[in-house]
Amino acid sequence: IVDNNTTTYKTYSPVKKSESLFISNNNTSTKYATISNTINNVNNASALLYQTIATPDRNTSLLQHTQEQTTQFIEYLRVLMDAEANIEKLKIELALHVDFNVDDAFRIFEINERGYITENDLREGLTVLEVHPSCSDVRYLMQRFDLTKKGVINYNEFVDMVIPYDKQYRIMVEQRTPNACCACRCPDVFMCSTIITLKCLFNMLIECERKLYEIGRAHV
Repeated sequence: IVDNNTTTYKTYSPVKKSESLFISNNNTSTKYATISNTINNVNNASALLYQTIATPDRNTSLLQHTQEQTTQFIEYLRVLMDAEANIEKLKIELALHVDFNVDDAFRIFEINERGYITENDLREGLTVLEVHPSCSDVRYLMQRFDLTKKGVINYNEFVDMVIPYDKQYRIMVEQRTPNACCACRCPDVFMCSTIITLKCLFNMLIECERKLYEIGRAHV
């Protein structure tokens, strides 16, 4: 933020990742990353805003440049917050389908019980669900949910992708067992209405990441 009296620059430190809001009662005491993805996106926006303010274009006044980037930052947060709210609602809707469980959903993407999903696995699994993302869309999803930065999405990261952060619904879904012993990439284990909701969720996740990327690229 520009201080007009001293012509110096003040910046806020990036938001730190939040600690888990609750811990399961399992023996492994697995932590839930409730809002880490949202915080990561906010940090990206903060870094972009600071970088642009610190190195303004030569032909643009500092004040005008700062206002433009502040507007971009606000738009980024607005899109992010709206999208996250809608995604959470759709995850809750998916959780209310009694046949939905994470294990069967994970098998749509995973092969050979490896315990993780590659970028190619994600693309092929989405195709099975009749979701047809571009290569960039798949890459955006991988970047968002691959929190360990290993180039794959593990089981726990996939959990955050498809089930709500709301504790009540999260526990409800995690207590469910697989419907059947089915082959990989076979969504038929779910009812048609469940498949449709799962498909809508992935379409919304893709659209969210696409919009956020376009906002950032428009002001680089």
